[in-house]
Amino acid sequence: MKISKRSARTSASERAVLITGGRGFIGRALAACLRAGGEKNVAQADLAAGAGVHCDFLDKAAVLRLVARLRPRRIYHLIGMFSGGYDENYKVNFLAAKNILDAVREQVPDCRVLLTGSAAEYGFPAKNPVKETDPLLPVTPYGFTKMLQTRLGEFYARAYGLDVVVARVFNLTGPGVTEALFPGRVNGQIEAYKRGATDRIKVGRLDSFRDYLTVSEAAAALRLVMDRGEPGGIYNVGSGRPVRMKALLARLLAEAGVPYSAVDSAPPPAGKPDVDKIYADISRLKRLRRAAARAAKKIS
Repeated sequence: MKISKRSARTSASERAVLITGGRGFIGRALAACLRAGGEKNVAQADLAAGAGVHCDFLDKAAVLRLVARLRPRRIYHLIGMFSGGYDENYKVNFLAAKNILDAVREQVPDCRVLLTGSAAEYGFPAKNPVKETDPLLPVTPYGFTKMLQTRLGEFYARAYGLDVVVARVFNLTGPGVTEALFPGRVNGQIEAYKRGATDRIKVGRLDSFRDYLTVSEAAAALRLVMDRGEPGGIYNVGSGRPVRMKALLARLLAEAGVPYSAVDSAPPPAGKPDVDKIYADISRLKRLRRAAARAAKKIS
C-alpha cells in the first residue's frame, strides 16, 4: 500500500510530535510536559476510539495512514501491555512498534522515534544498580516482548539508518497511575476501603526493592532522551534509588489516612517469578542532564 507524501514544503518545526498511547498514564503527563516546554503541535493517539487521535496500532495500514497524514518529526511510542499472556503482549509490545517503524521508514525516514522499554527486560539482575549494557534475561511475557521491541529498534537503526532511541522505564507513581502497577492497585483498594466497600487491603510480598519515580519525572526524562539521546542509544529512566515495597505502601497509606493494620500481605503464587531487588544505574541519563544544563547556561 503506497500513500502519497505530504508536501515537502511543510517545515520541520511545523510537523507534529506524535505520542502513541497519548491518553494513557504516561502519555498525558508527557503531552503536558511537551506543551509546557513550548511544543504547539502535539498529537495524542490511542487505541481507544474517541480519545484524541484514534488509531489501531495493530493495523499496519492504519498506522501507515496516520504517519502519512501527520508526517511527524518525532514519535514517542508509549503503548504497551503489562498483563496477559505471550500472544497479547507480543501483539501490543512488538508488532505495534514494528508497524510504527515500518511507517516511519516509508513515509518520514527523518523522523526520530523513542521506544519505551522496561526494567522487566533485565529479569533477575546479577547485580545492582543495573546498567543498560547488562544482560537482558526477562522472566515474564511483558519483559520478554519489551526486550524484542528493544532489539527491533536496534535492528531498524542499524539496518535502515532510522533515528531510534530507547528509554528503559522503571517503576512509576503519581496521580492516576494505572492499576496494572502496584501503586495503582493499592490506591484502588484504599479508595474502596475508605468507601466502606472492603475492610482489608491485600498486597503481595513487601520485602522486595524497586526503583520508583513520579510520572512527571519520567515525562521530563523521556523528553530529555528524545532531545539529547544518541541515535541507537538505550537509557535507563529511573530514580537510581532502591525503595522497599513496604516503605512505599506505608507512605501511600499515610497519605490517605488509612491504618497499616488494614493490610494483608501474602507471598506471590508458587511458580510466579518475583525479583528481590532491582534499581537503575542512571549514569547515562545524568550525562544528558548535565549536557542540557550546560546548553541552557550558554543560552542564558
